[in-house]
Amino acid sequence: TANLDLQDNDKILVGTGDDLEIYHDGTNSVIDNNTGELQLTTSGSGTSIILQSASDVLLKVQNGESGINAYSNGAVELYHDNSKKLETSAAGVTVTGTLNATTAVTQNGNSLATNGKAIAMALIFG
Repeated sequence: TANLDLQDNDKILVGTGDDLEIYHDGTNSVIDNNTGELQLTTSGSGTSIILQSASDVLLKVQNGESGINAYSNGAVELYHDNSKKLETSAAGVTVTGTLNATTAVTQNGNSLATNGKAIAMALIFG
């Protein structure tokens, strides 16, 4: 088999303007797309995209803000504008802010409420 052996900070450059870079900086492995979108696509019978990590998976958005954090053997957090809005735990789910149910609120398949005021009462008084 043939190997491409690059040292730390040596880059694989792709595109007319070297728009895509793949490299290892001595600590981290980096795929850096400098123009357009970076698309991961699949086709055919094995169409899943799997991100697998030995630790956490963190999805960052503009300016490094948190988007989705999935912690190893722990919580999953969803953020809006870098503010945590939903978090899972061993006890269940915590929602920060307003929970807007557009149709109904159910518990174990049993309807608790089906409209705005009734939903609020069901959440407050059970």
